[in-house]
Amino acid sequence: MTTYVYRDGKIIPKSEAAARAGVQIIRDIDPYKAVAVDVATGKRPIIGSRRDHKNFLKRNGYHEYTPITPKAEYAEVDKRELAQHVERARDEVMRRR
Repeated sequence: MTTYVYRDGKIIPKSEAAARAGVQIIRDIDPYKAVAVDVATGKRPIIGSRRDHKNFLKRNGYHEYTPITPKAEYAEVDKRELAQHVERARDEVMRRR
């Protein structure tokens, strides 16, 4: 099943839109006090960056736990009908301006 997005006045496959995407800048994490003890110091350190977080996990043999959520199931959609709905919604928004 293909996902579509609206770019430059056209509806295109999301995979094509991703290929056109520019640079993304993700801000660093806020400092936090670790829940686990660092083997080097025997204390819970303050982690101030993604690099510190990664090094802390590696140095102590810890692993991040990310719960797996079930993948949502979607009904099949007629692509032409979807495109018509998106265009109608876009036109409605443009008329309100």
